[in-house]
Amino acid sequence: MNEDQIYARFRIPVNNEQKIAKNAAQLPKVYNFQRLDRLAGELGRQHTGSNDFQIGNRFWKRRLKHHFKALKGFQAKMSFLKSPEYGDFQLVLNQFAKDHTNVLFIIPPVNYRWEKYTDLSSKMLMKFDHKITYQLRSQGFNHIDDLSGMGMLIIS
Repeated sequence: MNEDQIYARFRIPVNNEQKIAKNAAQLPKVYNFQRLDRLAGELGRQHTGSNDFQIGNRFWKRRLKHHFKALKGFQAKMSFLKSPEYGDFQLVLNQFAKDHTNVLFIIPPVNYRWEKYTDLSSKMLMKFDHKITYQLRSQGFNHIDDLSGMGMLIIS
């Protein structure tokens, strides 16, 4: 079983353009890192307070709250190291290379509390991170923002 199969039942709506426009209106008119950082912290606290995992309130209430007890430890034997998605990813990389597309790849952090609750292996995640990074760099894709180590830092 792969990650897509697991989380497919908790799918996220695809069309968010109106929501993005509405939320963009909350942003300051002038770029100011300190203000944006403060605003991000405030919004994060407002929108993740309904659970101990700092998962978005809406996603938590609608998709996880009623299932989370059954999900304890469910990722203990899971591995992201072998998956058919690597072949799909390679097809995308081939097309980017063919088109000379300058891509920024972002490796997101994993929610540390959820990782611990579901027994997702930190060592496996580190190997996954190295595998993806190697796959990218070995093919000349060097714009990688690796945030994978920040999952623990997000916890306050």
